[in-house]
Amino acid sequence: MWVSYLAVLPGVHELNGVWMEAGRTNTKSLKFGKKCKPGGLKQDPWGEIEETRFEHTFTRPPALLTTIQTVNNEKGLPSNSRPWLTVAVQRVNEDSTKVALEMSETTEYGKVDEREKVGWIAIEQGIHTLLGSTGWSHRALNLKMMYTTTDQRGSTILSC
Repeated sequence: MWVSYLAVLPGVHELNGVWMEAGRTNTKSLKFGKKCKPGGLKQDPWGEIEETRFEHTFTRPPALLTTIQTVNNEKGLPSNSRPWLTVAVQRVNEDSTKVALEMSETTEYGKVDEREKVGWIAIEQGIHTLLGSTGWSHRALNLKMMYTTTDQRGSTILSC
């Protein structure tokens, strides 16, 4: 059985010439599709969402991996996740990005009162091979990292 994961300590790292940075953003800024707006829930305009600054300045916008690391607003665990949250990202630049919580099509369930920690890893674009150690053996990790301004359906876009 294989279990895949990626763990990076917070901060700036250089591995075999590949720059990456890991960090966390605490936010309760909220995004959802326009036709999903439930009564009484306020969406935060991107212009009012605070930038997350990178310590490292990349030569091009980095590929950005994100995940929510807390469940501060969850009321239905362990059986039903309410509200269901993912991460919305906008304006990935060489030195910053904007990160918000995204409710997708589930805005009728739950609300966001508390900040959530969003973990992120910014990785230099390109095709990279990193050597790593796994117990008694060494394995290569092959990465193809790219940044695109095209909305990726099924990930962190704003639609209903």
